[in-house]
Amino acid sequence: MREPSPPSLSVVVELDNVLHGEVDRAQTMLTRLLDQVRENRLEPRVEVLVMYDETAIRPRDAEQIVATVARENPFVQLHATSGLRYFSLKNEGGRRTTGEILVFVDSDCLPEANWLRQLIEPFDKPEVSVVTGNSYIDRDTFYAKTFAAGWYFPPRQPDGPLVTVATTFANTLAMRRHIFEKYPFPEVTSLYMGQGVTWNRTLAANDVPIFLNPKARVAHPPPVFLRSAIVNGYDTAQRTRQPGESKLQGLKQTYWGFRQHLGLMFRRITLGHRDVGLPRAAVPFAIILAGVYWSLWSLAELVARWAPRLIPHKHLR
Repeated sequence: MREPSPPSLSVVVELDNVLHGEVDRAQTMLTRLLDQVRENRLEPRVEVLVMYDETAIRPRDAEQIVATVARENPFVQLHATSGLRYFSLKNEGGRRTTGEILVFVDSDCLPEANWLRQLIEPFDKPEVSVVTGNSYIDRDTFYAKTFAAGWYFPPRQPDGPLVTVATTFANTLAMRRHIFEKYPFPEVTSLYMGQGVTWNRTLAANDVPIFLNPKARVAHPPPVFLRSAIVNGYDTAQRTRQPGESKLQGLKQTYWGFRQHLGLMFRRITLGHRDVGLPRAAVPFAIILAGVYWSLWSLAELVARWAPRLIPHKHLR
């Protein structure tokens, strides 16, 4: 009996992160992705959609980013949109795909060897509908090591079995088509990145498990310091502010969040600095740097609670 053909595969890559100086990284990411497509002999059943917003990135710049890989791989398609941001680009890309398995990966995430195979292999099991990989922060500079240890991203994990997790990032994620069609990424115009939290909660509320394969690893750059602190503080306020919240209540909410962030950061850096290659002598400086970041986060959160119009969301792109 002839074996059924494996599921067709669609990969969606957004170029939104190119706006933050990640042009070279995007080209490296696409090269690694296409290398893994060839290594796994997926060419006959794969499509790669590269999505960008032509009001933010000039078409000729987007074309230059994908030029080399597109010439060698006709299944790479560049799609222009108008006025779409990060999650909207992912959704639009997903709607234009034809594959049974959809992979979403960010243009600033650098896949390790075997990332793609480890991300899609679990779909051989019928109970698996969503798979995420291990997205960790680069560790090539003092700044990167500080955030690899003290930010909210998980550390680079060792090999291990498939496990269920409560949350995931949208930067390295695969799902079956019917899951995407039923639960696309939320497009909340009042948020920048917080839609991912909402999407995780939606899956949990509908009993859709998220499986983590720690072998599917990608390296993510550290945050753009000021922009990231403002964006995350803004989103935190938008997600957690209660109707009729007083200024005192907002202050208390922000204060307790700040304390929690500082405590977690301090423990992660002091206990995990060796894991990211941070010398012991550099730990105090890393704590100061991360402390300033979380302070700016909390300040932005408080401003967004008390006077949200002072941080117009359109300026946080």
